[in-house]
Amino acid sequence: MAYRFQVRRDTEENWTSVNPVLLAGEIGAELDTAKWKLGDGVNPWNSLAYAVGAVGATGATGETGADGIGVPAGGTTGQIMIKLDGTDYNTQWIAQKKAISFYIDDVLKVETNVMSIIIPQTMIITDIRIAVDTAPTGADLILDINLNGTTLYTTQNNRPTIQIDEISAIAMLPDITSLSLGDKLTLDIDQIGSTVAGENLSVIIICEVG
Repeated sequence: MAYRFQVRRDTEENWTSVNPVLLAGEIGAELDTAKWKLGDGVNPWNSLAYAVGAVGATGATGETGADGIGVPAGGTTGQIMIKLDGTDYNTQWIAQKKAISFYIDDVLKVETNVMSIIIPQTMIITDIRIAVDTAPTGADLILDINLNGTTLYTTQNNRPTIQIDEISAIAMLPDITSLSLGDKLTLDIDQIGSTVAGENLSVIIICEVG
């Protein structure tokens, strides 16, 4: 005849509430947690520790994975990183850029020191763009930009120019491109057109932060 044995059993809540003393070698099992305790005939349930199995052998150490992709190497002080396209991690370090602008909301006239700007930090001029709402006719519109009272355009023929009947231009880079904290830039209007003067002038000076 086959025999079946059952150990003493109850829920965790009931074991804790009743707090019985198990006989020495008597097993008490929690039906809802699958944990169990072994009695010693002296200590009540709540004073007994749960039984644990033997500690298994330490498993084998896996291979070290490759380093993850972090911030790309390179770059210099002040540069920022940009995404080149939608490909993951396809990035590039570039210099930060800032724009300095002059704007005259009026019909232009020939004059010097029309507007001035104080430079907030070390920068390098990389691009100058100019535009008007009304194109000059009869003659070109010609500007000059001065650094601390001296023209940036040692070669005067390269001064920022909007040609007759045009409304915008990309100016040639000046001979002097380095700007320092506290420098003063001023704008001169040297020529406005002879028949119709240019009107509503915008000058954008794009700089890399040094």
